[in-house]
Amino acid sequence: METFWPMAVSCIVIPLMMVIFGAIMIKKTPKRNMLFGYRTRRSTASDAAWDYAQKLAGRIFLRLGLLLLAATALVFALIYGKSEKTIITAGTVLLYGGIGLLVLSIIPVEIMLNKKFDKDGKEREE
Repeated sequence: METFWPMAVSCIVIPLMMVIFGAIMIKKTPKRNMLFGYRTRRSTASDAAWDYAQKLAGRIFLRLGLLLLAATALVFALIYGKSEKTIITAGTVLLYGGIGLLVLSIIPVEIMLNKKFDKDGKEREE
């Protein structure tokens, strides 16, 4: 049982950060900077591309974060009282799964940026 709470808290960090940063990016799009925000070559090509990418990535981060929070809560409710090995295995899967989803969230943002903006950040004609 010594492992349960530290592992549960550790597994909540990634989805919680996704929810917090997603909400911030949606509500108040950060100005272009080198510290915070969704930064890729295409998203930093222009102010319009930057703003669009922040809102889109924010929505994706928020939704994935909420989904991961729910999954984490469910998994830890189901494994409460189980063996240390079970807790560590479940926690490891959740941690790597969260990191994987965070990295994979780049794909839809880049696809949408590519549809809406050219490589110089100019909006495409529809």
